[in-house]
Amino acid sequence: MRKSPRAADLGPSSFSVVLASQPRIGGPGTGAPEDDFEPIGLLAELATAHQRGWEGCWTLWIGDLQFSLDLSPESGQLEEFWVFLLELTDAAGGEWTLSSGVELLTLEGQVYGPDVILDFATEDDSGRFGGAVLPRKATVRLRALICSGTAFFRAFLKESCRIARGMNERPDLLGFYEDLDALEAAVADLPGTFRPKDGS
Repeated sequence: MRKSPRAADLGPSSFSVVLASQPRIGGPGTGAPEDDFEPIGLLAELATAHQRGWEGCWTLWIGDLQFSLDLSPESGQLEEFWVFLLELTDAAGGEWTLSSGVELLTLEGQVYGPDVILDFATEDDSGRFGGAVLPRKATVRLRALICSGTAFFRAFLKESCRIARGMNERPDLLGFYEDLDALEAAVADLPGTFRPKDGS
C-alpha cells in the first residue's frame, strides 16, 4: 500500500475548541465515570460531575483538521489542555498530547509574536493519526487559541456546576475563573485572525 504524502505546512489556520453536549436522560449512562473512579484535582472532579449529568464531546479544529477529544475524567485531557494554555502564555511554548485510543499525537506549540507554530508529532514519521495523514505544522493566532480555550472552559464549568452545585463557592474554582480572566487579558491586544489572502 502506497503512503499518502505528508504536507510540510498547513499554513495560517483557524483554531477552535468546541463543547457539544446535552443533558443525560434517565440518569448516568455508559459514559458516566466508573463507581470506583476517584477524581483528583478540580478539573477531574468537574469532569466527573459533567459526565454524570451530560453526554457529548469536545472537538478541536485546526483549519479543516478535526480531532474528537475524550471528555472523560479518566483521560486527563482537560488537565493537559489547561497546562498547554498556561505554558503558551507563560513560557511561550508547550505541548499537548492527544490520544485516539491506539495512536498518540503531540501538538508542540511555540509562540512567535502573535502566532503559535504547531508541530504535529506522531509516534512515527508517517504523520498518521485518526485515519488521516497530518501536515508537519500549522500556524494559528495565539489570541484565537487562548480565547477559544477559555471559552470552552467557561462552557464546561457552567455545565459541570449545574450538576455539582456545591462547587460554585470553592476557592479553587473561583481561582480558576481568575486564571481564565488573566489568560484572556494577556492576549487581548493581539490580532485574533489572519488577514484574508486577497488583502481585503
